[in-house]
Amino acid sequence: MHRFTFFSKLLRQGTTIVSEKEEGLASHKLLLQSGILSVSSPGTFVLSPIALRVVDKLIAFIDYKMSEVGGQKCLFPTLGRSQLWVRSGRWEKFGGEMFRLKDRVGRSLCLQPTHEEEACEFVSSLDIGNSVLPLRIYQISSKFRDEIKPRLGLLRCREFLMKDMYSFDLDVRAAEKTYDALSNVYSDIFRTLRLPVLRVAAEGGLMGDCHSHEFHCPLAVGEDTLSVCPSCNEAVLAANADSRMCPDCGLDRQTFKSVELAHCFLLGDKYTSNFNVKTTTQNGRKILQMGCYGIGVTRLLAAALEHFTASLVKENPPKELRWPSGFAPYSGAIALQKDNARDALSTDELNGVLAHFMELPSTSNSPTSGSTFFAGLLPRGDILVDDRSRLSLGRKLLDLRRLGVPWILIAKSRKGSVNSEYELVDVNRGGISFTASLNDVVAAFTRYDFQIPLPDICDHQYSRLWHENDTSR
Repeated sequence: MHRFTFFSKLLRQGTTIVSEKEEGLASHKLLLQSGILSVSSPGTFVLSPIALRVVDKLIAFIDYKMSEVGGQKCLFPTLGRSQLWVRSGRWEKFGGEMFRLKDRVGRSLCLQPTHEEEACEFVSSLDIGNSVLPLRIYQISSKFRDEIKPRLGLLRCREFLMKDMYSFDLDVRAAEKTYDALSNVYSDIFRTLRLPVLRVAAEGGLMGDCHSHEFHCPLAVGEDTLSVCPSCNEAVLAANADSRMCPDCGLDRQTFKSVELAHCFLLGDKYTSNFNVKTTTQNGRKILQMGCYGIGVTRLLAAALEHFTASLVKENPPKELRWPSGFAPYSGAIALQKDNARDALSTDELNGVLAHFMELPSTSNSPTSGSTFFAGLLPRGDILVDDRSRLSLGRKLLDLRRLGVPWILIAKSRKGSVNSEYELVDVNRGGISFTASLNDVVAAFTRYDFQIPLPDICDHQYSRLWHENDTSR
């Protein structure tokens, strides 16, 4: 039964009262109310098993995209020696944002907010040859920054998950090719998630003076401001805009609040020269060129959730979560009639329905376009069975919609025939429901591009819209 998670066993306890400090994002408030996320301390959160399912899917997808460009995954220590940071000149530069501590003998350490120093120290120790270049190593790990005022849930917190890749190339031209390739991969990641992300030139900041670009998602609660041409769709940070007019077409730019989701830096030899990261060439030993590429995984989750929740749900404020297609915590749900109902499934009928989902493709299969197995994205327990015995179907549908489960199969008795048609609810299209075979249901649960064309629905394949107060069924 590894395909299924049973609602009655879910570890979730909703918070009925949410602090005003946590109400900046509608989706974050829903996460807290539904028990998907809980506050540990200001700027730190406990991710429930439901939240972790989404994070695991994002990580699996990012891992897949990194493997496409030759990325090799590793894991650097969170605890960093002060000597590394002094050597790069950033021990003092990071200031109060860095968590610092001392061990029992007085040695200075930090919770590393990024890992350029550690990556250089590691690669330098390998004494690599030309055959391994270009070298692209990355990790996905917890990072720590002592934010003065953590806010907006996972968008601005003190502990977060980040994917950071470090590239090492023989010369500047090769490093620029790597930079362009990885920037394009980042754009492809956001396109797959269907996020309207814009790439803008940016400053190096704490990385130093270097060529860099940020990837921004327009969001009303964002802390940055973009200036965007409505015709060319070219964007710049509003602080860096020379004028309101687009230099290419002459139209007035529009301004939008935004959230930074990723940042790419072409570092040159700033760090590699400090840490003596070299390779042997025909002309002797040569310092390597470096780049770094970060995506805030938990920030990406929060921004995508807010974007889709705000844009797909019509209520204001929204009362249901919406996730990127293919990245909901569960690909679909089976809502069972309560036990004492006349049309409740018998044990044999339930086993017959569940058996239809047991032969789904393995996550080890090659990913195919449109499939939620894309990059191995269907983990164990990805079908949620609402088996709460005393609740009506209406109440179950309400809870499942609030969780943002994209498809819901309403499982009622069909006189012992598992080949009968059932009612399938398309949550992302406003809760429209229609009759469907179990084969259609399997397709809906396993393909993020599956749709029943509404004009083709016959009169007997009725559609209706579920409303929040429709809990009597």
